[in-house]
Amino acid sequence: MKKRPSNKPKPMGRPPLYGKVKPEKVLVSLAPGQRARIVAAVGVYGVSKFIREAIERELERPGRKAEQRRLVELGLSNGKRSK
Repeated sequence: MKKRPSNKPKPMGRPPLYGKVKPEKVLVSLAPGQRARIVAAVGVYGVSKFIREAIERELERPGRKAEQRRLVELGLSNGKRSK
């Protein structure tokens, strides 16, 4: 028995980065020349990924855990990090 073709077209493009959850958009200010240096290193389409990975590395550095606890105590963060 043959499968009936679905009326729904197959989605185009890359799959979402975070599943069904939409990422939070953030405007970042860079010093003059920094964006050009990032583009030279990773290409035009790698800028967002480069910035996400740099942020993740900074947050994982030792000493950041104590800072995160202080933010939670002050009520400025819920202590959870999204992936």
